[in-house]
Amino acid sequence: MNTTKYLSFFVLLLFLISCGGKKEEQTFSPNLNRDAFKSYPIDLNAPKIKFADLIEEVEIVRLEETEESLLGSIFNVTLYKDLIVFPNVKEKSLYFFNNKGEYLRTFKRDGGGPKEYSSLWGFWFKGDTLKIYDNERPRVIFYDLEGNYLSEIKVPHNAMHVFENERGYWLDMSHRFSGDSTNYELISYDYKMENPISFLPFNQPFGFPIVTTNNSMTPYKREVVYKQILNDSIYKISGDRIEPFIHFDFGNNYLWKDADLLNSPNGGMGAIRESNKVWVIRPEVGEELIYLTYNTSFQDSFKVILDRRTGKHLHIDSRKSTDENLAIVIDRWLGNNTMLISIGSTDLADLLSDLEENQYSFREGSSLAEIESSENPALMWVKFKTEFE
Repeated sequence: MNTTKYLSFFVLLLFLISCGGKKEEQTFSPNLNRDAFKSYPIDLNAPKIKFADLIEEVEIVRLEETEESLLGSIFNVTLYKDLIVFPNVKEKSLYFFNNKGEYLRTFKRDGGGPKEYSSLWGFWFKGDTLKIYDNERPRVIFYDLEGNYLSEIKVPHNAMHVFENERGYWLDMSHRFSGDSTNYELISYDYKMENPISFLPFNQPFGFPIVTTNNSMTPYKREVVYKQILNDSIYKISGDRIEPFIHFDFGNNYLWKDADLLNSPNGGMGAIRESNKVWVIRPEVGEELIYLTYNTSFQDSFKVILDRRTGKHLHIDSRKSTDENLAIVIDRWLGNNTMLISIGSTDLADLLSDLEENQYSFREGSSLAEIESSENPALMWVKFKTEFE
């Protein structure tokens, strides 16, 4: 199998299952500050808890279905001012809804022209500017909120992901290995894409490069957290510094403890299928809780809720009454132990049946009947309990 086929395969695989590297060894202690480095032991046989039993309260909004807004699964949702925005990567477009879930417009400027993008690999807002990372012609293109072209800046490398913070731009280069010089996972630049600073050197290529549109860098408080996809550790970016933040210790159940296996395409693929060991870890880090998803094969996916203060963790049982899993896609923490989560329109009633009526509400203009009559998923603002059994 050639590299292009590997890339295509893993993009699809990681979307479906969602939607080792350097380690700092340290024993977990509940007395440490939450934002100090911690290593959390993860038990594959930890007890289970029903998803509904984690919920303190939930607010729900429908996403209006029109001929222009027929949606499948949604992910990478951004809340900006009174807007709900998310991409259709295949169509290279962005959907805009208001905060009541009413469809507003679709943004689409793909093409080969100078004011167009060849790929919509990532997007974000700054002020009244929409910024799009085009990884095929590496650059960040600036548009106003009405879709008018403003300007662009060339990205010095074909980065997997680009993230912007108060210092400038951060590039994830973990998938690229030249073989003739020192390689770094992260490179930071100022706002002119100048004055680079490199972080996290590595000296071997990965046996099979994995790409996904889920950004490896995500906001956390006033900082940024970074996790390379085949790694069991998270790093924290503070200004122009980077430091170890969180390590997930799966012990001998972690596949990539064998670095040679990580750099062996045939051996690695076979081990994923046969070893039943953890090979992909996808954490969403909140201020108090971590929502962790991991896989032990190409099909078997497990979800964990973890208390950052105590290290206590439970596996999440997301089955509904038919014994199938709820069609939920975890997006991000919003603060106050609240996560943005989408749910299939036919699964919402099943979830609500496990909650008390005072635990859920619908945003103005939304109702269960309206959501169930649509094929579009709904969005939920789910506030988790601070303590769970």
